[in-house]
Amino acid sequence: LQKLLGDKFVASDGKTPTDVETTAKDADLIGIYWSAHWCGPCRGFTPKLVTFVEMLEEEGINFPVIFASGDKDQESFAKYFGSFAGPQWSAFPQGDKRITLLKKKYGVKGIPWLVVLDKQGNLICNEADAVVPKGPSVFNEWLKVAKAKA
Repeated sequence: LQKLLGDKFVASDGKTPTDVETTAKDADLIGIYWSAHWCGPCRGFTPKLVTFVEMLEEEGINFPVIFASGDKDQESFAKYFGSFAGPQWSAFPQGDKRITLLKKKYGVKGIPWLVVLDKQGNLICNEADAVVPKGPSVFNEWLKVAKAKA
């Protein structure tokens, strides 16, 4: 996972440095979420994703999400990320080149866009934002895919 994602992230406060090992600790799956404050559909979907992550947490499931911001400046990034990020969240630093590289790797065509990976960095679900509204049971479907790939 570190090889794929690198190792420098910021914690949910948008400032504190963290790494992929800390971010993905005790997690079977991890999400990468492309979004931006200026995107209306993102502002509509982000609260659904936050609720999804919180519902999983209530069931004892850790599903960390790494925010890949499409915001154009640090202030917009910090304000948007700060509006929704909880303890399970981290982010690529604003403007980080990995955001674009991973966007190309997974064929991200627009935002919001959520990709789910297993601990080895294997793609489990692309465009997972389309199925998140089904609720936490979709996480079990992702786990089945992950186990089949293991």
